Amino acid sequence: MSELDASARRVERLRLELDDEGIRLLADGDLLAMVLAELDYARHPHAHEGVAPRYGALLSSTEVLTAKRVGPIEHVDVGDVPISVVRRLADGRSSFVARTVRGPDRLVCFDRTR
Repeated sequence: MSELDASARRVERLRLELDDEGIRLLADGDLLAMVLAELDYARHPHAHEGVAPRYGALLSSTEVLTAKRVGPIEHVDVGDVPISVVRRLADGRSSFVARTVRGPDRLVCFDRTR
């Protein structure tokens, strides 16, 4: 079984588990798929020497984070870098993966720990 097949099966189980727990799932199919993918990664991150890294992601259906809303912030355009690589840079303290449904993935960095 490929990693892609295993991930798809984990995501489907996660969706069913959330439904079983009575957690209302999002109506927006694209945003739901993105949320489930990030939750799956948070549950099964790439571990180095048996240690799972800290991780953080900010997800939105349309809106891009702005300094006006969250304070000093730096957007890093990651271009064609695969999301699997960008996730390793997002420590969930001062840097986060920022994903929007219809926009490019980015890395956002705050001036201090959040």
